Amino acid sequence: MMTPNERKKIAEAKKRERERATAERKRIAEVKKRERERATAERKKIAEAKKRERERASAERKRIAEVKKRERERAASERKRIAAAKKRK
Repeated sequence: MMTPNERKKIAEAKKRERERATAERKRIAEVKKRERERATAERKKIAEAKKRERERASAERKRIAEVKKRERERAASERKRIAAAKKRK
């Protein structure tokens, strides 16, 4: 048979063990939460970089298209000028 003092010590030891286990679960949950937040931030950073790259590539394509358009217009103008000069002769 256990004395009341022994039962009290056992109950306190069980309580401390429950508290330790609870603290450990809480610590693990916090670590997992920080890891999820870090991974989310990393995905967001990658997505933003991809978006900036898409925008840069789009602007580059637009710039190239504008250059080609001006070149076509310049060539057409040159052809018209040559045709007009031939008519005058």
